[in-house]
Amino acid sequence: MEIPTGAIENGREHLRRLREHYEFECEAGSLENCIDYSSAVHCFEVMAVSIRRQADRIERLEGLLSRAVEGPWLEGDLERARALLKDTSVNGGDDGDK
Repeated sequence: MEIPTGAIENGREHLRRLREHYEFECEAGSLENCIDYSSAVHCFEVMAVSIRRQADRIERLEGLLSRAVEGPWLEGDLERARALLKDTSVNGGDDGDK
């Protein structure tokens, strides 16, 4: 899985620009104090972390599977593959809904 690092970096930059270069206001004052903006930034970061974790997990699983195809499994490979397939901590337990 290819990580969309360009999109993640661009998204962070766009959020920063919104905060620093535009005069948006809400009931709490500047955009930086707006709960909706803060929540959007938090959700974006949760998605970015989740994508990176998922990509790392897929990469480890691909490595195990390629070894299985090329030759005998090493001790512990089957257990590692099972753990990767059952891994539910892809998003770190944070659904970004705070």
